[in-house]
Amino acid sequence: MCLWGSIHEKLPGVFATDAAENARIVATGELRLGTADGSRHQCHLFRSDELRELLGATGWDLLALSASNCLSPVWGSLFDEIHADSTKWAALLDMEVEATAATGALDAGTHLIALIRRPLRTNGDSALIAAE
Repeated sequence: MCLWGSIHEKLPGVFATDAAENARIVATGELRLGTADGSRHQCHLFRSDELRELLGATGWDLLALSASNCLSPVWGSLFDEIHADSTKWAALLDMEVEATAATGALDAGTHLIALIRRPLRTNGDSALIAAE
C-alpha cells in the first residue's frame, strides 16, 4: 500500500484519527490495527522511493514501478456514472493506465506495483536461472 495515496483516499478517516497517531503513521509508515479510524489493516504504507530502495537492496532488477488507483478512488457517485458509460469508462481506464505509470503520480495511488526480475546467476562460464 502507498502512504500518500492511502491518505488521499481515506482523508476523512485520517482526520478522525488522533493527530499524534497520524504523525506517527506518516513518519514510520506503520499502520496498526484499529489505530486509523478503526482500520482493519496492519501493514507498512510505502512511499515510492522507499519501495524502490528496498527492492534495490534485494539485488533484483526493478523493471517498472507503477501506482494503482491513482485517478479514480475518491469520486463516489461520479465514478458510478462514468462506469455506466462505456465510452467514458474506456477513456478513464486509458487515463488511469497512463497516470499510474507517470513518475509524478507514483505516490498518488493507493497501492504500488513493482515489476521485478531476478538477475541471472552465473556458475563459471554458464548462466543459470534458478526456478522457484
